Amino acid sequence: MNVGIFNTRSLCNKTAGVFELLSDKSIELCFLTETWLRKGDTSKIAEIKELGYNVIHHSRPGRGGGVAFAFKKNLAVTRRKAKQFQSFEHIECTLKSVGNELLRLVCVYRSCTATLSNLANFFVEFDDYLDELGQLPGKLIIAGDFNI
Repeated sequence: MNVGIFNTRSLCNKTAGVFELLSDKSIELCFLTETWLRKGDTSKIAEIKELGYNVIHHSRPGRGGGVAFAFKKNLAVTRRKAKQFQSFEHIECTLKSVGNELLRLVCVYRSCTATLSNLANFFVEFDDYLDELGQLPGKLIIAGDFNI
């Protein structure tokens, strides 16, 4: 399976270009950061589906941010409800591989505007999250934009 990561810096104004690139590179699953998608953004989701992908996203309250998974329609990706943190955004999904192996996928975004004083808080929260993830079944894949 071809997997990618893409900081889109607003998927909203370049959807066709992003998904054309994913298609050209045969990316079947992509971790997306800074999507800028809003909750209930049904027209953008419909556009993505027309381009051959499904998307599961988590919006940031307010402006900017947001994380998502874009994946080819033949993949069975399921969102897992996860605890939210103050110092970073994330979304967690699972995927059963061809060999029926469980893959646990986590896409993380820490804003580049986060102050250095928040870095210590990020390390504490992310360490707690990793401890939690380590207790769960499946192989863990974490990708994102950490801005450290």
